[in-house]
Amino acid sequence: MRPHRHPVTLLVGLLAALAFAPAFADLRVYVSVPPLVPLAGRVGGGTVEVRSLVSPSQDPHTFEPSARQIEALAAAQVFWAVDMPYERAWLPRLRAANPRMVVVDARAALGRPAAEPAAGSVHASHDHSGPDHAHAADPHLWTSPRAVRAMVGPLAEAFAAADPPNGAAYRANATALAAELEALDAELRALLASLEPRRFVVFHPAWGQFAADYGLEQIAVEQDGKEPAARALAGLATRLRADRTRVIFVQPQTSRRSAEALAREVGARLEVLDPMATDYFGSKRALARALLEAQGR
Repeated sequence: MRPHRHPVTLLVGLLAALAFAPAFADLRVYVSVPPLVPLAGRVGGGTVEVRSLVSPSQDPHTFEPSARQIEALAAAQVFWAVDMPYERAWLPRLRAANPRMVVVDARAALGRPAAEPAAGSVHASHDHSGPDHAHAADPHLWTSPRAVRAMVGPLAEAFAAADPPNGAAYRANATALAAELEALDAELRALLASLEPRRFVVFHPAWGQFAADYGLEQIAVEQDGKEPAARALAGLATRLRADRTRVIFVQPQTSRRSAEALAREVGARLEVLDPMATDYFGSKRALARALLEAQGR
């Protein structure tokens, strides 16, 4: 994805904003996607202001920041990144223009500083027996509580570096949140232990990290960010009929045209799962229940 606005124009505006940016008592934090807002807020407590560049209704794969958002980042001390496509296009320029802003790389927190394919995800046009190594890395890291648990410690350290007087509070908050995430992880593992078969069908492959961490297989209709060709769709329909698939999961931010056609073809129904939901704990429990109900449990 290439930004449509001329980068020089935006960077000049950002540099001007930096020159006149006021000092704020609170820590200004931006996050890549909405689900990270409450998590960053928990780590920050009452001393941080957290905003997401992407709104819950927007598709983060096609998003690009507005000029107003670019200027607002002049006052940000921390940005929590997950390697969405727009980040790859804009973050290098933002970091150069605002060197004070610390970028917390969620992928690095998981020991994956370089882009790599996500486990637990397969696509309609490839072998379904294992991970699809031909596709780009899945940036939806936040979908797994186990992954987020590893991410909150580095976030607290970034907050502490930007705001040393409150460092101990940030670390304590992160420890408490990590304990809650560990409990949620155990709860989900127990709920999903009886899931059989251990696969589910989605339109957009947003749940690869979740699938990998809970021993599941995500079968995606979408291929390389595009709706599948007729031949690939027919092949997937054959497989889903053989598997007696009852549910195809879609998300609010993407088109569901191909999913609707596929559901009609195989006699399945569509259900909505929202990876951009901001009720983090509730949405993960709802996801586990939806997977079980899709198998008639």
